[in-house]
Parts: sequence; structure tokens; C-alpha cells
Amino acid sequence: HPYRQAYAAGVRIIGATAHFVTAQLDEGPIIAQNAVAVTHRESLDGIKDISEGLERETLSYAVSLVANARVVRISLNRLAVMN
Repeated sequence: HPYRQAYAAGVRIIGATAHFVTAQLDEGPIIAQNAVAVTHRESLDGIKDISEGLERETLSYAVSLVANARVVRISLNRLAVMN
């Protein structure tokens, strides 16, 4: 479980990445990324809640970019994102 691993490792930054799907897990071109700092005061549930919220925001933003034709492939693994 990634949240438990992050909590146990004492991470200080939590991130989320939205990318196109490929045959290899988590290897597609990146559409959007987001990160937030956390402190030692966060509980495991707090880390999970923050992470899930960040994941929702990042995915929603990435879908919006693609739906509005603001993502252009410039090479096999690279995209240009028009913000």
C-alpha cells in the first residue's frame, strides 16, 4: 500500500502524476503533475486523504487538458501542454 509506505518512510512531499496509458505501468507520457508538502504531524489517514485529493485534482486537470486539445505529442515520450 503506497500510503502506508509513504507514511512509514516519513515522506515530506506527496505527488500525483497523470499520464497516458501504455503497455508498461506508469511509463506513458506525462500530462500533469502536482505535489504538496506534508509534515511529521500528518497521520496515516491524513497522508491518504491528502494523496487521494491530489490524485483527483491532477487527473481532473489532465482530462480537461486533453478534452480541450491542449496537449500535443512532440516525441514518443514527450508532450507539450498548453496551459
